[in-house]
Amino acid sequence: MREHSKFARLPLPMLALGVLLVFSRPVFAVQLVRYVLSIDGKPVLETSTSGHNENADRMWQHLKQLHLRPVNGFRVQPDRDDRLRATLQGKIVIQVDSGGRAEVSELRLIRENEDAPGLVAPAEVARTLANRHKPFVFSVSIDGKPQLATGLQTRTGNTRDDADNVWRQLERLTIYPIQHYKIEPEGDDPLRATIAGNVIIKLTYDDQPWGWAEVSELRLVRDRVRGRWRIDPSVVERTFKTREKRRSSGVIVEHRQDLERSMIRRVCVALRCGIESETEMDRRPP
Repeated sequence: MREHSKFARLPLPMLALGVLLVFSRPVFAVQLVRYVLSIDGKPVLETSTSGHNENADRMWQHLKQLHLRPVNGFRVQPDRDDRLRATLQGKIVIQVDSGGRAEVSELRLIRENEDAPGLVAPAEVARTLANRHKPFVFSVSIDGKPQLATGLQTRTGNTRDDADNVWRQLERLTIYPIQHYKIEPEGDDPLRATIAGNVIIKLTYDDQPWGWAEVSELRLVRDRVRGRWRIDPSVVERTFKTREKRRSSGVIVEHRQDLERSMIRRVCVALRCGIESETEMDRRPP
């Protein structure tokens, strides 16, 4: 027998106005942060809150106070020996915008009384906080100016994040133009583009620099005309071997790093909320 819990569904956030609009704003003091809990690949519970440019750890810790709400009529079954507690089982994923991703096989929920909405148990928030995959983003500066970036990403799987396995993610990620930058395909091959200049690829993990690589030209590829661009796998492999794993103040001035990080975080929120999925994009006719 399953007991209905007081988790009401939140409406989906409105689409972002666009990457360029967000990037041009000087400050976004408040952002909507969504929390989605899935079991075996199906979203079952969600909640949200307003973020104030907080770091990923703080975003995650909000789970202790946020009431969960059901998706598509999902019902939580309370524990037999304590109706104020429930134990979810399966392939459970907690995904938090700007906060990261945790994968567990069991998750405990609590509530104050039988009519109250549920929350993730504080001990579970602490456990997933320590073991989760944290958010990261790659940015590309061309001649000293940030021009390309991925959306905010998290890894999946059971292995812990490190500088190597996170950098390897670059091979599969879409790269988006920012600040009105336009990627020009090659004249004889519209599925390829080459960007020349002083090109720096930088990895920022949990708002901290996790390595950078400098190349004299950047090759991009895509699967079809009007498709989305990725960095050529050969470039990813070469930069994996030659990259600098620590920050070098001689490459990017500190205050510029801070500004770039803040701007890219706003771009990532827009990319996550406002750009249609690549699957939907692929369905469009060329």
